Amino acid sequence: MRNRLFILATASFFNILCLMACAQEHAANEKKLSIANSIAQTTILLNNQDAIIPLKSLEKKNIASVSLGFSYSLIFDSLANKYDQVTPFSAAMYKDSVNLNNLEDDLKYYSTIIITLNDVMAQNGKILNFISNTAKHKEVILAVFGDGKSLASFDNLTSPIVWSPQNNEEASMLVPQLIFGGIAAQHKLTKAYSAKYTEGLGFSTTITRLKYTVPEDAGVNTEELNAIDKIANEAIAAKAAPGIVVLVAKDGKVIYNKAF
Repeated sequence: MRNRLFILATASFFNILCLMACAQEHAANEKKLSIANSIAQTTILLNNQDAIIPLKSLEKKNIASVSLGFSYSLIFDSLANKYDQVTPFSAAMYKDSVNLNNLEDDLKYYSTIIITLNDVMAQNGKILNFISNTAKHKEVILAVFGDGKSLASFDNLTSPIVWSPQNNEEASMLVPQLIFGGIAAQHKLTKAYSAKYTEGLGFSTTITRLKYTVPEDAGVNTEELNAIDKIANEAIAAKAAPGIVVLVAKDGKVIYNKAF
């Protein structure tokens, strides 16, 4: 009798722990969603007069992502690669190059160059020259993170700019999705940052591809998806499959994407 009570008590304890963990994960995702929505409301698309964004006809493009000192390039590139094969480059690998000519040379076989940088690097003369030179021969998309004052450095640039005032992990997950059409650009500058980038400026786009987000963004509690892990692991243990990749999408949003 005592053993049964002990087993029941232990089982109840672990069930409570599981429920608490699920509740915490749900709350964490709700917070992530709130932060992401806040960042989306301040992310602006500029210079899209030729409707380059969202990127189209990906099968005809050869895309490179160039980090010019951007701290969250790995996250950015990870999201970009969910839409198409994107080859990463980092200016840090060319630090001994006086004017980044070697980097330009390595990009010669790519048709579309997505450049990521923060507001500090936007003041660097060598980097500005690289951007200007690359834009003369390639389809360039600039992703700028940080203080909007840096936009003044690009008054002469006609290539699309996606600007986020936030320079963090959440912004690095959102901006590539805007570039590829997973989310829409909807907002405008709330004040002037230069002679060109003035209050009220900003282009709107429509959603053309899937968005990668937390389940709560589609009205689903994360807890409801936990059973997928158990089923997949049981199938592999029973040798019903050597491995499983599960993708769950709802309302145009990928809310679960995991390989076992």
